[in-house]
Amino acid sequence: MFVNRGKETIKEYVAYDLMGRELHRGTLPNSTVNKVTIGDVSGYYIVKVTTKEGRIYNEKVYITK
Repeated sequence: MFVNRGKETIKEYVAYDLMGRELHRGTLPNSTVNKVTIGDVSGYYIVKVTTKEGRIYNEKVYITK
C-alpha cells in the first residue's frame, strides 16, 4: 500500500528486491492511498517513487503477506 502524505503527485513507482532486480513497475491514480501487489513473499523491498514534479524518493520497506 502506498500512502502519499505529501502534496506532490506520484507519477510512477518501481519495486526492487534487495538484489536490485526489478519486480514491479506501475503508475498510480491521483489519490492519497493506493494498494498494489508487489510479490508473493514477505520481505524487504526497495521502492522508488518518481513524482510529476521531478523528485525521486527511495525507501526500504518490509511487506507482509
